[in-house]
Order: sequence, then C-alpha cells, then structure tokens
Amino acid sequence: MSRKWSSPARTSSAAINEQTASPVQVLGRDEIKAMGASTVKDIVDTLTAKTSDLTDLGSSNSFSSGATGLSLRNLGKGSTLTLLNGRRVSNFGTADGGQQTFVNIDSIPSEVIERVEVLLDGASAIYGSDAIAGVVNIITRKEFSGLTLRAGARQSLVKSDLDRDQTASVTWGLGDFNSQGWNVFNHLELFHRSPYDDRAIKNRLPDWYVTHVSPTFGVKSTYSTPGNYFGKYPNPYPANPSLAGKSIATAAPGCAPELLEDGLCKFDQWARVGAHAEADRANFMSSGRLKINDNLNAFAEITLSDTKTTFYNAPATMSYTGTPSRWFNAQTRQLESFHRANAAGGPPVQPVQLPDPVALPLC
Repeated sequence: MSRKWSSPARTSSAAINEQTASPVQVLGRDEIKAMGASTVKDIVDTLTAKTSDLTDLGSSNSFSSGATGLSLRNLGKGSTLTLLNGRRVSNFGTADGGQQTFVNIDSIPSEVIERVEVLLDGASAIYGSDAIAGVVNIITRKEFSGLTLRAGARQSLVKSDLDRDQTASVTWGLGDFNSQGWNVFNHLELFHRSPYDDRAIKNRLPDWYVTHVSPTFGVKSTYSTPGNYFGKYPNPYPANPSLAGKSIATAAPGCAPELLEDGLCKFDQWARVGAHAEADRANFMSSGRLKINDNLNAFAEITLSDTKTTFYNAPATMSYTGTPSRWFNAQTRQLESFHRANAAGGPPVQPVQLPDPVALPLC
C-alpha cells in the first residue's frame, strides 16, 4: 500500500516546512531548471541530506553495476525509499551485495519532473523498514498538451574532452483535463555520456601526485604482443666475453613500430583503463488521466527504461612495467634482483641465461 503526504506550505519551492510533524524539503521545477540538471542524480546531488552511495560511475565491481541508488543521512540505499508520484516502483534487477534492494533513479526521466519532495525524517511507521532514512518522492507532470522538443549538451570549457554528456527529449500530448476531462501525454528521453580513460588525464595530474603518490601512473607495460625478452648472460661467458654479465632486455621480433619504446615492445594499458564509464539511456513515460465525475478520476502510467553503462579495464597482468623483482638470498644473506622473462599470453618464468639475444625463444 502506498501513501502520500501533502506538499508543505512554503515561501519558495526549495524551502523546508517547519510547521509539519516531519520536515519536507522541496525542489521545484524552477530550481531544477536553474541548476542545469540533465539527470535525476544531478538533482538529488544538491540535497544536503543525500550522502554518497552507489552510482553508475563507481559500480563496476558491484552486484548492481550500472545503476544509481539513493542514500539519505548515510543510512544506505536499502533504508531510503524512492517513490514516483507517491507510489512505489519496481526495484533494480539485482540487489547490491546480494542484500540491498533499491530503485535505479537512472531509469526515471528528468525532463518531466515537476518537483522532488524529500522527507528528511524516518518514515518506517508508514512505509516500513526501507524508509528508516527517509523518503524521496519524485513528482512528474500531471498533464501536457502540445509538442516540445529539447536537446542539450554539457562539457567543460577548460577540459573539453572530459565530462561530456548529451540529452535529447520529446514530449507530446493531447486533451485538456480541466475543460475536456481528459489528457494523455508521452515523453521520450535519451541520454549519452562520453567516456575517457586514464591516459586522457595523465597530463592533467599535478607533478607532486606523479612524483610522490603514483610514480608508475602512465608508465606503459612490457606485457605486450608479441612480447619482450628479459634475462642475463652468465659471467664468465666464453662464447662472447663482451656480453658476460650483461642484462638482456629487447623486444621480440614482430613488434609493431608504434609499440616500440626504448627498445622494448610496450602496451599502453592506461588507454584501456576506463576512468569515466560510457552511458546510454532511453527512458519513456506515458500518462493518461480521465475525469469520471466531480469526485472520481481514473489514471494510468507506464514507464519503460533501457540503460547501459560500459566499463572497461586492462587485464591485471598488464600492470607489470619491467621493474626488477627482488628476493632475499638466504645463502648469501643479501637482497638480490632479477628480470623475469615473459611473452604475451604466457606466465612469467624464472631468470634465464641464454647465449644469443636475437635467438631467444619465447616462453
């Protein structure tokens, strides 16, 4: 069973009503338009009671990857109830962590939102345990007549290749509920967020971060195709005394010229690490209202959504950058090091001592 609370009396559409038993914060259509929000997440991020929780950008390792859930007062999305027009909506298909069920707000179109009401107090006595933290009630437009087309794009003027998204929507409707007693409208909303990888932000990192926090950030990996040869010639080495004791570090034959760097075949794994996931969403809403008599109205609502978030990452084995491996020799009681011989697709092997660097076999 669902229940509604009446909108509080207020002097502005973003006020908090202090005269009701439970405070209700309201964000009206004017405030939503002024903030330039293109998604429901953009809207609720302005709420002071909202705390960080699951987002589609940071959910790549979650049971509910690609979804965004609301959390109020740091009590978790499983304790925050999200309503659409005062009624419950279906939860996301998989529970986060296998336990916490929640509503994916990315599936709610933002252009038809009339206001957002936030009950800042617990409402478990009315709605149950999933409203301990509070309730977020998203109210959409009740009627629309005519045709409206909208399109928008956002990006940074300083970093134009980062944080870009585009939206497009169409709303069309017929009928006047007050004069004709009926109204039907439909709304289709499309959203696209452009991705970028770690390589794109490499040159934007401060020097102190690269020097002291993550010195290997942006360093290309020697785990590449067709691979590299690593090893050390024995000492003495009668076959060619000039090579005795020298290290072997050379690209395997067949390495593409664009992958050669410092004599090694390298793979840019940072260009494969997604720092900002790509997202494509299509949300549809249809609403109809019919006035039966002065005391009775009939209504129907349909919402459909197709959301897709693309995460990508480099294989973990490609994080090896050719740094020597160190080990403690118990016999000599000294710390020693060696380079590992490896090839693309094959596991690292122990130190090798081979006579000819151009004839080294792949491992």
